[in-house]
Amino acid sequence: MDDYVEVPDHDQLSGGGKDFSVQVKFNSNDISKRQDIVSKFLSPSWKDWGLLLMESKISFGFEYQVNEVVQYSEILQSNQDYSVAFTYEYQSRQLILYLNSEQVASKILNNDLPNSNEPVSIGRQGGSYNDKYFNGVIDDLVIWERVLSSDDLEAYMDGDLTGQEDGLVGYWDFNEGTGSSLTDQTINGHHGTIYGATWACDGSGDGTDCNNDGIPDDCEEVYDEGILIGAQSGDINGDGNLNILDMIIYVEVIINQ
Repeated sequence: MDDYVEVPDHDQLSGGGKDFSVQVKFNSNDISKRQDIVSKFLSPSWKDWGLLLMESKISFGFEYQVNEVVQYSEILQSNQDYSVAFTYEYQSRQLILYLNSEQVASKILNNDLPNSNEPVSIGRQGGSYNDKYFNGVIDDLVIWERVLSSDDLEAYMDGDLTGQEDGLVGYWDFNEGTGSSLTDQTINGHHGTIYGATWACDGSGDGTDCNNDGIPDDCEEVYDEGILIGAQSGDINGDGNLNILDMIIYVEVIINQ
C-alpha cells in the first residue's frame, strides 16, 4: 500500500552543518522487505538522511557525492517493537546508529550531511523515488539539533517529552487518533499530512471509531498511539465474506505485532 506521512521541508529538519539526532519507534509486518521508516531523500545523488530496513537489518543512509550506509549486522524480527536512532556530530562527522538505545554501529562520514529542500517522508522513500513503502506501525518520531547520548535515547524512547526540551526541533507523538494531520508537539509547527495511513488507536472502551473504519476503538488496541501503514484489510480469512470473523482476525494480527 502507498501509505505515508509527509512533513514539509525546513532547515531544522536537515542535518548538515550542525549536530543532529533522530529517534523513532517502529514495528514491521515484514522485516525482510526493503522499506524506509523515515527519510529525507531528494534524488539518487542527494539524500539528506534516512533510517531504513535493508535485508532485515536496520540501516542509516545518506548520499552527497558518494553513497554511504551505516548498518547493524544483526537480523531483526517481524512483528517486533523497536526503537532506532542515529546521532551525528558535525565537527567530527561521526555517525552513531542505535537500536533500543544501545549503540550498534558507527562511522566517520566522508562528507557532511546535505541539506535539500525535500520534505521528510514517514513510511516511504520520497523525492524522485516514491517507493520503499513501510508496512507496519510507526510511532514517536523525534528530531534534535544536538547529539543525544545513549542515556538520553533510553529516557526519550517512549516519547516522554514536553516539546520544550533544549535542542528539540520536531516531535510527533502520533496521539491524535483522528484526522489527516500529524501534529508537531514543539512550537516549531512542523506538522505532517497523512496520505492513506490509518490510526492505530488505544482501546479506551468508549465506543469511539477513532480511525473511521467502522470498528469502535475498544476493538483496536494495538499501541497507545501510532500510525498503521500498509495494513492488510478486507476478507482477511479468505472465506469470501467480509464479516466479524475478518474483524477478529484483523485485530489479532495487529495485536500480535
